[in-house]
Amino acid sequence: MSQLTTHILDTTKGKPAQNVKIILYKNHNNMFEEIASGYTNQDGRIPDLLPKDLIVEKGIYKMKFDISNWRIIFSNPQILKSPRHPIPTVVR
Repeated sequence: MSQLTTHILDTTKGKPAQNVKIILYKNHNNMFEEIASGYTNQDGRIPDLLPKDLIVEKGIYKMKFDISNWRIIFSNPQILKSPRHPIPTVVR
């Protein structure tokens, strides 16, 4: 498992959100550059977003959750009405 992980849950169904594209960016000289991307698995996770041997350096990172093509938006319009989309974060 990589040093950086994420877990996405579909709260409308009470299940993990599969096939959500996630893109990780790192700030280099005030510009964000993509350093990794992947899709969530059946557990709503990307266990190998970064290589196991990569040491994450201190810095400013940004993670994009691309739900533009994700099926839940079209099958459940209630998600679009919600003003809140929390992203739980745990830092060690």
